[in-house]
Amino acid sequence: MDEQTTATTKPTTPAPAATAKGLQDLSGEIERAVARQPLDRVRCVHLYDDHYRCNWWAPGIDDKHGKQEGQSEWASLAMHRVRKSRFITAHLSAGQLIMEEAAAGN
Repeated sequence: MDEQTTATTKPTTPAPAATAKGLQDLSGEIERAVARQPLDRVRCVHLYDDHYRCNWWAPGIDDKHGKQEGQSEWASLAMHRVRKSRFITAHLSAGQLIMEEAAAGN
């Protein structure tokens, strides 16, 4: 009863994210494809089916001074705000990413 067993595990590569219906999560592709301003950081989240929410994060501007002089990098990152937010529908068609802004009420 003093037997010891050792199991070795192989590292696996993560599979592409998929939704419950087998649709591929296109969040990363959408983040890279959308238009942005120079300092924007875009974050996209898969909601359901082919619906996503994208937020454009931008540095906050000090209303008194109008610019961010003298701030360290960590401080400017902490002061980012959502500049724009959109609901998007997206799917792949013949290997191409097709995106549309979701209509209100969907």
